Amino acid sequence: MEFFEGHTELENLLEDEPARVVNELRDRVQKDLASNGHAWMMIGRGLTKLGFSVQGQESISYGESLLDNIRSTITEGSSDTQEYDLDNEQELLKESTDHTEEEFETADGIQAQEIPEEDFLDHTEEDLQPEKMVQNNVIKQEYSLDSEAIMLMSRGDYDGAIEAWTRLIKNGETAGRWNGLAESLEALGYSNRANKARLRASSTPEAIEAASKVNLEALAKSVEARQPKEPTRTETVNEGIEWYNKGLILLHDSKPLEALGCFEKTLYTRSDGPEDLRMRAKIGMADAYSALNRYEEAISAYVQIYEAKPQALGYAAIYNMGNAYIHVGRFDDAISCLKQSSEMNQDRTHKKTVKALIKQVKALKKAASR
Repeated sequence: MEFFEGHTELENLLEDEPARVVNELRDRVQKDLASNGHAWMMIGRGLTKLGFSVQGQESISYGESLLDNIRSTITEGSSDTQEYDLDNEQELLKESTDHTEEEFETADGIQAQEIPEEDFLDHTEEDLQPEKMVQNNVIKQEYSLDSEAIMLMSRGDYDGAIEAWTRLIKNGETAGRWNGLAESLEALGYSNRANKARLRASSTPEAIEAASKVNLEALAKSVEARQPKEPTRTETVNEGIEWYNKGLILLHDSKPLEALGCFEKTLYTRSDGPEDLRMRAKIGMADAYSALNRYEEAISAYVQIYEAKPQALGYAAIYNMGNAYIHVGRFDDAISCLKQSSEMNQDRTHKKTVKALIKQVKALKKAASR
């Protein structure tokens, strides 16, 4: 007999599709598998495979505590003193998920209301009790408000995850939520913002309390033992190239916001990196600003690059600069950039495109002067 319906199928999917398993069980633990420890443990294993080791371990501990509670309840209610038989665990779990509505009536006869989801990832040890006894031994489960944000991260939707973490923090900040926001920001290349979020995480009451219990001497020895070697110049330069290439791919795939983060990461990788790479990253940022319709920022970036190294701007960047000038109404500057772009590239198609655009800009200029 399976620990719960569909257990074997999900177990087989866990290795290759952990996000799918976590997503399906996330809904079910709020319904038919609310008190099923094996379901919570499988969620924990899935989160661990997705890289959320802390949250995964907490979910596993949550599931284990559910099983322990079932065992102790059965033992206390038994008419004899025999030890709990582990071989009957499956039947007991089935009993724990087959309660009738009558069993969940409160003392005054009104059916218990559904309990709002609560964060099972960010509680302190005392708050991570999986069950709380109320009148007539009714058990109220605490569900995860943070699971949506975690799932968005596991799918790679870091923009959505940032929005989700931000909403949760407004409702109640915890170290886990700030750290989740930091991880999402870091994934998009916003290192500075991620560091600020981590700083906020360390200043929450729970983080301060946890820090007060740390054995500083043991921690110092552990950090010293794991101290990484200073990365070589080659290693950091290669990392910068990887971020730059990723930014180009994202920009080509019409994901300018993510691309912008990658280009910023290229600049922050190492301040004394190759000047050519840093210049190309700045051009990438300017192109990303333009694609995001942030034309004033794009123009400012292009101008700074031109003043530092005029030959760094190719025909495409000059063309994008002209396009930005059009959108802010600086038509003479736009025409100048477009003509320069046409001179830099002898491709007939490009020249034809530029010529048509210059004609449109002149018409806009004429209309604006009326």
